[in-house]
Amino acid sequence: MTNNDGWREVGGMTEAEWDRESVITGIFTERKENVGPNNSKLYVLDVNGTKTAVWGSTVLDTKFESVGLNEEVEITPLGKKTGKNGKEYSDYALRARTMPFHEVVTANDEKKN
Repeated sequence: MTNNDGWREVGGMTEAEWDRESVITGIFTERKENVGPNNSKLYVLDVNGTKTAVWGSTVLDTKFESVGLNEEVEITPLGKKTGKNGKEYSDYALRARTMPFHEVVTANDEKKN
């Protein structure tokens, strides 16, 4: 955000945080480890141009292990489940797909031809 005197606020690594209750779809752009007081994993998604933080959990961390950067992902909350140990946890479905390759031609590339 820029104010009238030309200064802009430089914030954290994301512009928004996922509420964990709705489906989220975006491009997986960054994975950070040992973040915050609980040394959690943080996944950054580009959701329509907004960097959105998705905090890890045992379920999400396991599922994100097989997702590559720059893949499109969709996370769907599945509600509370009871584990083998009797403890309750939040479950999620995670779908991923490779984004199609788009060649970018710049003005300098056009002049070379």
